[in-house]
Amino acid sequence: SACCAVVISATESSARDACLQALGVKKSSWKLATLTPQDYSTHAGIGFCYSPDAFSASDFDGGDVNHQKILAATTVLTQLKDHFEFNFEKLVIAPVIHGGRAVDGNIVGVLSMRVFT
Repeated sequence: SACCAVVISATESSARDACLQALGVKKSSWKLATLTPQDYSTHAGIGFCYSPDAFSASDFDGGDVNHQKILAATTVLTQLKDHFEFNFEKLVIAPVIHGGRAVDGNIVGVLSMRVFT
């Protein structure tokens, strides 16, 4: 699925609340949102969207252009602090943000969609 970079600026809210507000999620669905701490430095060689517990760099084809883009985004994410995965575990179709805070306090991340089938 396609991903895009996001920046949520000038927020003093928690990362969870900032993501909910930026995405325009209805307040009635806020209770379904989760924010899981991450350490994207452990994702080097595999990518931010893969679990280091389940994958290793040898699982991927080094020539895959899309995976190279994921690795480039992972490099950016490692430069942030307070890494997180914003998600809705109980919804079938939901946005996901892998992100963190830049030194200026802005939230920087990668927005994607998740579909359980």
